[in-house]
Order: sequence, then C-alpha cells, then structure tokens
Amino acid sequence: MKPLTLVHREDTAHPPRHAVSVDLRITADAIEAAFQVRGPGTHVNPALSREASQWGLWDWDVVELFVAPGGAANPLPYYEFQVSPLGQYFELEILSPRKLQNRNFVSGLERSATKTPDGWQAWLKIPRDSLPPSPAPAIGGVFAILGPSGAREYWSLFQSPTEHPDFHLPQQFQLLK
Repeated sequence: MKPLTLVHREDTAHPPRHAVSVDLRITADAIEAAFQVRGPGTHVNPALSREASQWGLWDWDVVELFVAPGGAANPLPYYEFQVSPLGQYFELEILSPRKLQNRNFVSGLERSATKTPDGWQAWLKIPRDSLPPSPAPAIGGVFAILGPSGAREYWSLFQSPTEHPDFHLPQQFQLLK
C-alpha cells in the first residue's frame, strides 16, 4: 500500500483526522485500486443512489482515481472514478477540464466499500476495454476528499501540494503503477 499525502485541509487549527493509502494494480484487462481510509466517522449522504453515477458525490467522503489512457503525450480525454464509504459511485469522461465532460460515460466500473474497525476501505476496477486503446502507458492521479465542509481534507498520491486543491490538472498526472 502506498500512502497518500495530505495536500490541503480546511481546518488548520487541528491535526489531520485521516490517513489514506492505496494499492494499484494495472493489467492488460483492468485498472484496479484498493483504498484504505483510517480515521473517525464518515461524511456521507445515504439518500444518494448506489445504482447510478452520482454527480456531486465529491461533496461527501470519496476516494478517486483519474486515468488518462493516452499517456503524457495525450492526456485528454481522461476519466474520473469515485467511490464513497457507502459504495455510491461517480464516473465521468473529461474532454476539457471544467469545460467539457461526457456525463453519459459508462465504463462497467466494479466497486465495493466496507466499514473497518478504524475507518473504511473501497475497491474499484475499471475494464480497460471501456477506455480508448493506446500504446502509451496510462497516467493519472489518486485522491481522497474527506470530512465535512469547514474540515475537509484533500489527499493525493502524486500531485504536488498547491495552495488550493485542484485534481483536474492532467499535466501533473503521473505514471500509474
């Protein structure tokens, strides 16, 4: 498991409440990520469906995987996948960050989430054949957004710390391995 780094938190008067790690597995058939989140409680919305992609899921606790199958030379489009502690999910094809998205994208994402004694864990699996083929190795980012408004924590595996968290920077994506 690789630890994620805290890159921003809204409540700087108190120490971070969480720790996040991920195990990535990249094969010819799938991209898998297993997340471990340690910390007290969860910030969730049980009213959101588990049966369809949920726009705005990032307003609650989520772990995220961004994938740009075209590699560093061609990072667009890229794909965003999220899983909440309740197993809710979100998936999106991003054609231009914050400008043009395909909300109808469906990947065949498999996912699960379970409570653990010290937090929660989530797993997601993206079929490679749901993404555009490319001879380049996939790049991307691994992230977590945790906690309620005013006490949000933003975690990242690859992105350098910035004053304000912004995970939609494909030029900062790294080789997924």
